[in-house]
Amino acid sequence: MLGPRDEGLSFTPFKLQFFGESLALPSHVYNVYGLSLGILDTTNHSVYGLQYSLFDSRQNSFYGVQLPSLLAYSCRSVGLHTALLAASSFEMQGVQAAITSNSNILKGIQLGLINATHTAPFGIQLGGFNISGIYDNGFTGLQLGAINHVYDGLSGIQIGAVNIFNDKYMAESFNTDAYGLYGLQMGLINVSSTISGGMQLGVFNYAADVKRGIQIGLLNLNKTGALPLLPIVNGRF
Repeated sequence: MLGPRDEGLSFTPFKLQFFGESLALPSHVYNVYGLSLGILDTTNHSVYGLQYSLFDSRQNSFYGVQLPSLLAYSCRSVGLHTALLAASSFEMQGVQAAITSNSNILKGIQLGLINATHTAPFGIQLGGFNISGIYDNGFTGLQLGAINHVYDGLSGIQIGAVNIFNDKYMAESFNTDAYGLYGLQMGLINVSSTISGGMQLGVFNYAADVKRGIQIGLLNLNKTGALPLLPIVNGRF
């Protein structure tokens, strides 16, 4: 985002940016301890405090409250990170809220129509479509949405119409999971590559392999069970 030349010791308690750094007051000061306002956009190295712009907010580090602009990006966000259309952060600690919320590392809460995390997420996703653990290390926490999808390992709870847990190599086989489901899937349809110590509760439950766990629903399919398809209850204890 911002180069090494921006990492000076200069700071300001207030910054007003009209359009680009050439129309910023004060100009070429990238660390704000206080209030950062942008008529169209804001660009900073660090913000400690409150930030707002109409269209676009960008900074390397943010600590505080970011009021919703159209788009918001921060390499590291601690506090409240919001946008109308899309909020994106490499590392998020706190609350991220937008129509589309995206964070590589999540330690906190995501609120949005679409929520996505990538590496070692820990927290809560509340939205229409929640996806987590795309790159590595699964998900620890709660997913609550219409469709919930976790890769690589689930230690927590999925509640939704459709809940899916599988290894990231799903295209090859549902049996390639290395971590397993430790927790609860609750919804109309629950799908898991491996249940290692958990429960599925729904109308239709599917598991490619149940090492230790239980399925409760109208129809329960455990591909490795002695009786793969059973009504009401299935699993391995």
